[in-house]
Amino acid sequence: MKLGYRERVALLVVIVLAILALGIFAFMRPQWKKLAENQKKLEQGESDWTAKLGSFQTINPMRENITKRRDEAYNVSQNFTDEMTSLELDRFMQDTFLNIDKFKEDKVEGDKEVMISDETTTTLGYYYYTPSIATYPLYTTADFDGTLQKAAAEKLKEATALSSRSAETVGCGNVAVTLKITREDTYAFIDAVREYAKKNNDAMLIQSVEIEEPDFNGEVEKEGTAAPSVDAEGNPIPQDNKKEDSKVTPGYTNVTFKYQVFYMQEPMEVKEKIGPAYDETIWEGKEWKSYTSSRTPAETAAQ
Repeated sequence: MKLGYRERVALLVVIVLAILALGIFAFMRPQWKKLAENQKKLEQGESDWTAKLGSFQTINPMRENITKRRDEAYNVSQNFTDEMTSLELDRFMQDTFLNIDKFKEDKVEGDKEVMISDETTTTLGYYYYTPSIATYPLYTTADFDGTLQKAAAEKLKEATALSSRSAETVGCGNVAVTLKITREDTYAFIDAVREYAKKNNDAMLIQSVEIEEPDFNGEVEKEGTAAPSVDAEGNPIPQDNKKEDSKVTPGYTNVTFKYQVFYMQEPMEVKEKIGPAYDETIWEGKEWKSYTSSRTPAETAAQ
């Protein structure tokens, strides 16, 4: 069959339209779809990058905060005693408080076995004063505008704040030592612990002092005269049978000191572990675009 001119033109148009349609559906339409998807990825990437840049801005403040908190913890730890084993604590007590010239001169002796514990833990609470606010009907009636109530709340403000804080757990060592000692040396021991702790910024506490004989077995006066055996009228003063014991030394008695020392772990240095400071000028050049990390994905995740 022979086509006329018009038929041939119409057929050519149909063929061209078919080719265009085929090109559109087979080639151009997928590209448009891909272009739209890439556009969304670009927008999401730009949004993520903006957020990432914002997070980068927090690096330096975080580094400063970490360093500051570490330094604060370090300063606090300096007010505690260095950690010691029971053997080290025993040696410390002997060298610092017990084997001193004054005790040797006064013949202070240990009467019982010294009890020293290995490091354990204890809880340190907050010491604070709670004012007592007395109230009564006339007091309440007189407070027309609530001024007295506000004043009472202000007085209790510090105590209320401290009472809400939780106590902290720290390490500690415990010592119980019984000495045959004079009254003067008992005071000297207590003062020595206080002065050492103050001078060396150590955390120590004498929990209790138990005195077997409060009068130190007829304490000898400083001038060397013994306690009188008769009263002002010349009547004999009954003597405690225990003081007649040959083992009893006038002026001396057994005193048990219970002593506690507190430890706090010193924080580790962080300056070498928190990484370099953030420099936002690194994005001004093009070198970062071709940078390849030498770390493995596992190392990156760990960081």
